[in-house]
Amino acid sequence: MKTRNTKQASLLLNYIYNLLSSLTNILFPLITAPYMARVLREEGNGQIAFVTSVAMYFVSFTTFGFTLYGQREVSKYKDDIDKRSKVFFELLILKVFFCMASVAALFWLIASPYVAQSYKGLMSICSIQIISVVFDIRFFFQGIENFRELAIRTMIMRILGIICLFIFVKDQGDVWKYLLYTSLTMLLANIIMWPKVIGLIKFTGIEIKAIMNCVRPAFFLYLPVLAETIFSALDSTMIGYLAVDSEYENGCYGSAIKIINVISIVMMADGLVFASRNAGDYAKGNYDSLKEHLGIAFRYVWVLGFPIIAGLLVLSDQISLCIFGEGYEKVPLLLRLFTVRVLTHGIMNVIVNQYLLPTGREKICTAFNAGGITANFILNLALIHRYGCIGAAIASIVSETLLTCAFIAYFAFEKKFWNRAIIRQSSKYVIASIVMSIPVYIFKQVWSGQWYLVGIIIIIGAIIYGLSLLVMKDEMILVYGKRIIAKIKRK
Repeated sequence: MKTRNTKQASLLLNYIYNLLSSLTNILFPLITAPYMARVLREEGNGQIAFVTSVAMYFVSFTTFGFTLYGQREVSKYKDDIDKRSKVFFELLILKVFFCMASVAALFWLIASPYVAQSYKGLMSICSIQIISVVFDIRFFFQGIENFRELAIRTMIMRILGIICLFIFVKDQGDVWKYLLYTSLTMLLANIIMWPKVIGLIKFTGIEIKAIMNCVRPAFFLYLPVLAETIFSALDSTMIGYLAVDSEYENGCYGSAIKIINVISIVMMADGLVFASRNAGDYAKGNYDSLKEHLGIAFRYVWVLGFPIIAGLLVLSDQISLCIFGEGYEKVPLLLRLFTVRVLTHGIMNVIVNQYLLPTGREKICTAFNAGGITANFILNLALIHRYGCIGAAIASIVSETLLTCAFIAYFAFEKKFWNRAIIRQSSKYVIASIVMSIPVYIFKQVWSGQWYLVGIIIIIGAIIYGLSLLVMKDEMILVYGKRIIAKIKRK
């Protein structure tokens, strides 16, 4: 019993640190998006969306599957300094070689006729982001479950990023400055982690065969990550090439995605915390613990997902106006369409990142993701030229919904960790979200325009939602709320 409580406390602490890091990632776009929207306008933000979508492919290749593989391997040997150090240096050498290949490929693309002249300089700046991957050692701290260091680093660098934005970005011609300081900040954020790791590793002998042996398992872990990268970047890339007014369309699309990405960070905040623990539980045969974690993770998706969906459906016009200002006419509709993503991202985070990948089912993830990407690509070809960013959003929603259904079917078919209660338990959150949306809609009609009024409406909605769950005696609120309060009192 004592061991179980210690374990839960560790999970809770790691979750809090990871949530702090996630909250920093949430506050950064919420603070900077209004300024960028008004200074860089739709066209400037559209340039950023397109260039970063292209750079993302090269960053992803350099990262390969080394982050997931490294986290998994370090978690296995977190009590053995020799073996965890061996993993560290093997992955470091591999990342150097992958970085060299990626940078060379990027500059070949820049020199080719496939990139417009106006984008060549901006893409060159993004090469810094590729180099920064070499210094990214988050996998090590995730593997030893030290989320504190990651949270502190994230908060410091995000604050620095906000300061740089307000100092250097003054008008629409400063897109290159934004990309430069963003890239340099990313590099610095990775470098400052190195002093922390020196006392946790020691140099070990390097064997070429051992290094090459890392590539195959990392490759299979990379394929699902590649699919996720393509899903994230494909729409912006194809809008850049297919849409009539590509910069405006990408500006609206990228602005809506910023809000959805913020929500996704919240929805996936438990992912890294449970991933390492679930991999260990599965390897040791602790299936009851793994099943409990998956049940908690699904409930986490329901308790946050449904009220967020209700809020976006009701308040998307006000949210868009408050954050992005005048213009960006397509953002409200995009936000309503993307409410589907709130659930698909949350569900896939649980099934893929917290179950299939930690338990070695990379091939299944790859096969399903390949189908989803193919569907997205075909639908984009059919819809973007005619409907612009709205067509891209519809293509993503359809393909991601089909992909999520495939993962759910596979998870349920296995039966090992599936329980019908996983779906049934969502009913309370649906009811509470509907109850919440009624007064939110009424207040919306009375109060509108000012950002603080929208904030008040959101707070009122959250209170009504919480009270509704209390009335229905929801376990997530009662049991886990009591645990958190008890832990706080003990401290």
